[in-house]
Order: sequence, then C-alpha cells, then structure tokens
Amino acid sequence: MGDAVVQYAFALQLLPNSARVHFNMGMALARLGGLQKAIEQYREAVRLEPLLRRGPQQPGHSSAAPRPP
Repeated sequence: MGDAVVQYAFALQLLPNSARVHFNMGMALARLGGLQKAIEQYREAVRLEPLLRRGPQQPGHSSAAPRPP
C-alpha cells in the first residue's frame, strides 16, 4: 500500500465527511491500480459534494466550455 493511501486512510478517520479527502484517496488508489476502490472513493466524494460531478471548471481547461442545457 502506498504512503499516500496510508495517509489518506488516516485523514478519513479524522474527516470522514470530507469530499476532498475521499477524492484524493481515490486518486491515490487509482495510481496504484486499485480502480474499483478508487471508484468507490470518487462516488463517496460526489455524494458528499455533488458539484464535484461537474469536473474542473478552471479557465483553459477543456471541460470549462459551457455545456448545452
């Protein structure tokens, strides 16, 4: 298990309702090939913070273009 996963697991004990920590845990798990567990973490992050579903909204990012209604 990677160091980041261990650290995020600890952070989740302290902040179980943090969408950011769940999202970052998902990123760490995905990097290690744990895709199913990563997806579970991403889903929990979106459940806690539904706006995460929209993706990055930064200028210059390809998904920042307006979406049709």
